[in-house]
Amino acid sequence: GGNRFRDAGAACLAQLLTMNESIVHLSLKSNDIGHDGGSALAAALEENRTLTSLDLGGISGINRNHLGMAGSAAMGQMLAVNQVLAYLNVSSNGLGAEGIKLLAQGLKYEDGGNTVYNTTVVSVNFSGNNLRSEGCEYLGDALEGTRLEYLDLQRNAMGDRGIIHIAHGLRLGTSICDTLTELLLDSNGIKELGCKALGKYIRGSARLKILSLNDNALGSGMQHLMDAFKENRSLLEMRCCHY
Repeated sequence: GGNRFRDAGAACLAQLLTMNESIVHLSLKSNDIGHDGGSALAAALEENRTLTSLDLGGISGINRNHLGMAGSAAMGQMLAVNQVLAYLNVSSNGLGAEGIKLLAQGLKYEDGGNTVYNTTVVSVNFSGNNLRSEGCEYLGDALEGTRLEYLDLQRNAMGDRGIIHIAHGLRLGTSICDTLTELLLDSNGIKELGCKALGKYIRGSARLKILSLNDNALGSGMQHLMDAFKENRSLLEMRCCHY
């Protein structure tokens, strides 16, 4: 990353991806790629059958990528058809609620009147995208049928309302496919009500191993988590630091 490929460079790489049959990981962090470049990459990945990992994340303040609405929509469309991409990082892309809504349509979509979930993606990084509670509602609705093992939602200003949506989606998912092992929720303003909702999910999870809640405002909500931990048998690491 950091080469300032921008949209033109991303378009060239997209063309390569339509022909290449060996590249499995592509990292384009902080290359000032906007919606045109993001859309080109997404279109290429509708055809590509080898790339399993795409990193379009950003490093704060350094030529961050910015997919925008068009790029998010293209990525969502790609996720609905691509059957090989397992790892996706779009951190710090300024997605906001509307962007994640469009992207989440690739995780849950309608096909011939049936609801279909993307079960190929196992790791997503949506951190630093200002999803807020509205965006978390869209994402939470799409989570229940996925096969995610890693979910990074740090620094998204979700608050209690947001984590309630996420926890609800994950909790419904445990009855379908309990796969999540790592959940990162640092710096989200989570308080007591959020902890209560999260506790309900933790009780039912048999796979969660790492839970990160650094820099929140847990307060008395910690009791709800402690009660849930008494029933959970999978958790190995809990992070509640204040930096």
